[in-house]
Amino acid sequence: MRFLVTTGFRATSVLFGLLLATFLSSNAGAVSFDEAYRALQGVDEDFVNSGTICEYVARLELQKEFPPSRHEVLIGVSYLVDDQVVGELDVVIQERVSRTIEVIGEVKCWKNLESGLEKANEQEQRFRTTLADVASSLRFVKFDGSRGTLMPFERATFVSNLEHLSIGQKGARAVGYDRELEMSLEELMDLRKKLMSGSRKSGAKKR
Repeated sequence: MRFLVTTGFRATSVLFGLLLATFLSSNAGAVSFDEAYRALQGVDEDFVNSGTICEYVARLELQKEFPPSRHEVLIGVSYLVDDQVVGELDVVIQERVSRTIEVIGEVKCWKNLESGLEKANEQEQRFRTTLADVASSLRFVKFDGSRGTLMPFERATFVSNLEHLSIGQKGARAVGYDRELEMSLEELMDLRKKLMSGSRKSGAKKR
């Protein structure tokens, strides 16, 4: 595995590399069902899209290993060319000091894990190709319902040896994913159901 070490950010980049190596080789950031429920029951999200719960839980696990004081973990960042959405990055990890993005990821909690991994790899390649070919017209937006917030990303924000993580539910590493969540697909769907039930009682929430 290679890590970019740039003049002026050497210590930060080396530390990031060590954290990433730990992240890939262990499940130190594991989040339990109860912990995830407590953390997510107040978020402004309706979880109608079944894949959304996996992205949120992935972010919780990542935030344990990449603390908010040093990194920002974003989920659901769309990228556009000529104002047309081309794709979405499920996970983006940005280093706060250098403002560079060194890790992106796709979260696929599918019943067929092999198909999910194939889709994740396809999406990674699409983004890399887009980044290389049409960088000048590329824009990044974080959507909140119908409203979008333009993100201050450009080609130079992404390091040249950008790392990609494929993340799935428990059992995903056995079929080739880089990372698996602590919870099984059934547990994740139960968590989604519980959060949606609580949301209906307190008033519908929209992304």
